[in-house]
Amino acid sequence: MLRDLDLQPYYRSDRHQLLRDFYEPCLGQACRYDRAVGYFTSTSLAAAARGVRSFAERDGLMRLVASPHLTGDDITAIQEGYEARDDVVQRSLLRELADSEMPDLIRRRLEFLAWLVAEQRLDIKIALVAGGGSTDVGIYHEKVGIFADERDDRVVFTGSANESVGGLVANFEALEVFRSWLPEDQARVVRWVADFGALWENHTAGLLVYDFPAAARQQLLDRYRPAHRPRRDPEETEERAGETVPFGHAPFGQPTIPDHVNLRDYQRSAVRQWFAANGRGLWEMATGAGKTFTALAAVANVYRQLAQRDRPLAVIVVCPFQHLVGQWAEAAAAFGIRAIRCVGPRGEWMPTLGAALLAITAREVPFVLAVATNQTFAGDAFQAQLLPFRGDLLLIGDEVHNLGAPTLRRALPGQAAYRLGLSATPERHFDPVGTSELYRYFGDTVFTFTLADAIAAGALVPYRYHPVLVTLQDDEEEEYLRLTERIARLAGAGDDLIPESTQGPLQMVLFERARLVGRAAAKVPALQRLMESLRDTAHNLVYCADSPTGHDRGPSQLDAVVAALGRTLDMRVNTYTHQTSPADRGERRRRFACGDLQVLAAIRCLDEGIDIPEARRGFILASTTNPRQFVQRRGRLLRPSPGKRRADLYDFLVVPPDISADQKIWQTERRLVARELMRVLELADAAENGPEALACLLDLRKRYHLLDIGGIAERQGEGGM
Repeated sequence: MLRDLDLQPYYRSDRHQLLRDFYEPCLGQACRYDRAVGYFTSTSLAAAARGVRSFAERDGLMRLVASPHLTGDDITAIQEGYEARDDVVQRSLLRELADSEMPDLIRRRLEFLAWLVAEQRLDIKIALVAGGGSTDVGIYHEKVGIFADERDDRVVFTGSANESVGGLVANFEALEVFRSWLPEDQARVVRWVADFGALWENHTAGLLVYDFPAAARQQLLDRYRPAHRPRRDPEETEERAGETVPFGHAPFGQPTIPDHVNLRDYQRSAVRQWFAANGRGLWEMATGAGKTFTALAAVANVYRQLAQRDRPLAVIVVCPFQHLVGQWAEAAAAFGIRAIRCVGPRGEWMPTLGAALLAITAREVPFVLAVATNQTFAGDAFQAQLLPFRGDLLLIGDEVHNLGAPTLRRALPGQAAYRLGLSATPERHFDPVGTSELYRYFGDTVFTFTLADAIAAGALVPYRYHPVLVTLQDDEEEEYLRLTERIARLAGAGDDLIPESTQGPLQMVLFERARLVGRAAAKVPALQRLMESLRDTAHNLVYCADSPTGHDRGPSQLDAVVAALGRTLDMRVNTYTHQTSPADRGERRRRFACGDLQVLAAIRCLDEGIDIPEARRGFILASTTNPRQFVQRRGRLLRPSPGKRRADLYDFLVVPPDISADQKIWQTERRLVARELMRVLELADAAENGPEALACLLDLRKRYHLLDIGGIAERQGEGGM
């Protein structure tokens, strides 16, 4: 019976194991269990099922109340009358039950719950905060549990118990416990029992409680109901792992380099060089050279060394985009790591992250890896969890050049003993201060692996480079000359066209001139002529300029490309921009990979982090002297794929008008053209047909007295060609 248990009035994670010390003993004696869990999610349901096997074996009856986990779009749909409230709620429940990426522990607990539902021993109801109208909606988030035994003794508990993956295995929690047989607790027990009874019968003022929708019930049964009564204890692995690892359980994994991951010699060298620099520094590695897997190998080595000294490790990976968070998490899984994905609403990841860092501090778990976008990382919620942490910390900056921005570099944790920056081009374009701060925080470049190195090592495929020369139209030429004159006045006679301020007037004019060149009208007809001989091919990427500004006329370059290739040449073409939904992006990448989609026309979104190794040809309409952008685009194209022997890169270059009559403006133009030639020379330098590619630029180089430019010089400036 419940009163025979040695129960405490208060349980806290620093001195108790809640599952072993509280849930399992109570469920082992209870015949009824009432639970309000807050949000209806797969993890909150699983949290309610802690220790449920002994309860199931006693033929116990369970009642569960939860609140639907509504997104902002869900609430808007209700409030603006797009959908009925009940339809939105049901959709939210179905969405939560459709989660396919969940730990085994959660799945096994859900199997027990599904079996209880099928046996009519678990009833679920849904609660909402009800306002005065049909479109009012709020969240019921009360958390309470009531155990009752055959003598009708009751044990009531309330507390933090955030229902998340962290709440199941690593959260730092506290529970208040009240026992009906103790005089000092009786009043509270009576009140909670009465309140839950009123809640269940929909008699609570301000709340709307109704039956679990039939479609959600069926999905729970379809996805999780076992054929027979589950015999395996849900808790027998993850929460019993404390006997096999030095710090207690390992809910987030313990990193090891898997047998099927064969690091190349250069990757091993990168790890060695970083360790030789005391775990700090930058890897300047060509796009496609495997920076992610190499970094995870470094993580595994750091973890192994610290574990030998009985010290846990926390790793924070910061990357610019949400899709990169997913890619890091997938790569980490190959190393035995269950990453905390810090994206989306803070309520979905913050409790888990906070609990994980507390567990590391308390030496309850040996390892944690969290992956966050730049925006999330710099936000108050993430920083509030990270700033107090004082354990062994490794900070990995993916596409680390982004972290040189003022807001992001201020968020970099000073307590991180280990720091690793990853980028093909760590220097920040037009931002020497930000670049300097990056090197100050992460340290010097400790390993360099160039594009030529990557091609020689077989990490990337060889390529051919094809400059495509076009000229400006009359109105474009007039604007080009006007902007060049302004640049000449602002820049003066110095040799450096990089302004000190990234927001100064010279910077703005340089960008305006670059946009004009990038959107030159002649580029799309030139692309169409080129594609006439390639209209039966697939795996073509087209990099377009940004959408036109307000004073521009006509369609955007992206629309013009779609019209020229799709309607005129009858090719299968689609777009890939920031407006493309994640689902559509995935579908278009899939169609592109199999050849069903011949052309993918993109604006920026394929610059960093997207893997499309099937691409055979790249057409760069929006050329720029920003080294990061053209290096990233070239890297996308050179990733190896079955049957892919080489790639072709077509670079659309604007030939400047002849302005030799004005010597001052000509000198400024010469400097701008020289900067552009640096990019062209770098692209040609590693190409199979380098000398041939440069031949078409001979006249231009003669005109500006630039025949002596060769090799790879300092990359700076913007505009030209």
